Amino acid sequence: MNKNNLKTIIYLTLGYVLTAVAVVVMVNSNAGLSPWDVLHQGLSKTTGMTMGQASMLVGVIVIMVSVALGDNLGWGTIGNIFVPGILIDVINNMNIIPVTHSLFLGMIMTVLGLVIMAFATVSYLIPAMGCGPRDGLMIALHKKTGKSIGMLRAIMEIGAVIVGYLLGG
Repeated sequence: MNKNNLKTIIYLTLGYVLTAVAVVVMVNSNAGLSPWDVLHQGLSKTTGMTMGQASMLVGVIVIMVSVALGDNLGWGTIGNIFVPGILIDVINNMNIIPVTHSLFLGMIMTVLGLVIMAFATVSYLIPAMGCGPRDGLMIALHKKTGKSIGMLRAIMEIGAVIVGYLLGG
């Protein structure tokens, strides 16, 4: 294995691990979730699947729509569906991230989760092996419709929150 392949694996792995940690931190904060995690939580509560399984299911569906719209997949995109989903469940089952019911601590954990997620995103994007599934859908929709990325992302995020909320997230 050459040095570039090793660096790619390290960045992707770090990004996926941090993504899972960030999700579990925000879920355990009981103070707020990202829009897509509201959807994952709603699916989890409605179907009995785990948060990680719900994340993977949504990721697969989003990828299928993206490919149908002409988006190109990278290995990083595929990994971004399955590795964090599995790790979310592993980390959650290990009970290493505390659960809080304190609003103050919950807000701190939510902000910490957002910061961790920012580092995770940068880490898995550095190797340029493909973006996350939701980002790919946003780009594919932009290319198909010509609409602004900001507007499309806002519609996607609001839609995920609404559906997730209606499902109990």
